[in-house]
Amino acid sequence: MNDLLYISHPQLNKIDSKIIKTKNEGKNTKIILDRSIFMPTSPYLLDENPRISGNEVSHIRFINGNLIHTINNKIKSSSVKLSFDKDIRLKNMDYNTAFFIFKSLFLKYYNNKDLTLRIKDNYSQIKVSNFYENFSIDDFLSLFNKLIDLGLKINKDRDFVEIKGFDKDFNSGVYHNNTKYLQGIFVLTVEKIDETLLIDFI
Repeated sequence: MNDLLYISHPQLNKIDSKIIKTKNEGKNTKIILDRSIFMPTSPYLLDENPRISGNEVSHIRFINGNLIHTINNKIKSSSVKLSFDKDIRLKNMDYNTAFFIFKSLFLKYYNNKDLTLRIKDNYSQIKVSNFYENFSIDDFLSLFNKLIDLGLKINKDRDFVEIKGFDKDFNSGVYHNNTKYLQGIFVLTVEKIDETLLIDFI
């Protein structure tokens, strides 16, 4: 794998790619490409319906440094066409970038990194576990929106994602390249149940 375009050009949703290596396993074929627009299969981001020359991609993951694409078919050509649902990608970018900013702020100002994200049909929910502080959503959104307004570059590689001045986080999918591309969020509800904080937003 040479170019992981989902990192540098996350909105690119159609490209041609050359096959470096294939391995047949029963009805499945595992493929290594010279470049890819697909992110690894995520446990919490939405399925972007990735396709390789019209074939459904059932799984994408890193193995020994290579991004392996698994399809339920055989591939005979040396080059293929990649595509995915751009609307879903944009939704993933928005929610995952917002989640990354949430995590960065909670770690810096509350020393808490126990955050998880669930994307539902019409909104997303961030769950903060082991949270014992008083929490003001207005104060938090002031910090959040400031990061957006500053237009800070989001530095990314295969393993990590980072905003200068904040701790690195593990790369868990697709993000905007700059905080300014996130239009902002609207918080629906904030609920504190014992030491768990739940924030629903769109």
